[in-house]
Amino acid sequence: MYRLKNYCEVLHVLNNRNFIFFTSVKKSSLIELTDWAEHNLNADNLFKNCVISTANSHCSGVANL
Repeated sequence: MYRLKNYCEVLHVLNNRNFIFFTSVKKSSLIELTDWAEHNLNADNLFKNCVISTANSHCSGVANL
């Protein structure tokens, strides 16, 4: 389970860098956190000018090689 400390560590690593950020539905609250901080704390939002794409993927079978 991700805790606030984990999210803050991720933000620290991404700060002032170009990045591609992959996440899962369970961890997507990092984007919500940065949006909230921007509007309520006047903080910089690392995702503000990013292009956000979502995709659903799943495996419905097993491939025999």
